[in-house]
Amino acid sequence: MPLWFPPKPKLKYRGIREAAKALGNVQAIRDVFLGFQPYLYDQDETA
Repeated sequence: MPLWFPPKPKLKYRGIREAAKALGNVQAIRDVFLGFQPYLYDQDETA
């Protein structure tokens, strides 16, 4: 059985509504999260 962890906003904010109040609407949170993902896995050593 695979392990499942709650989404990060739920861990910190106890729910999506509380996260949205603190961080902005859900679409904006999603866009930021997806926007920085490539940089997390970028193999370029100059960064």
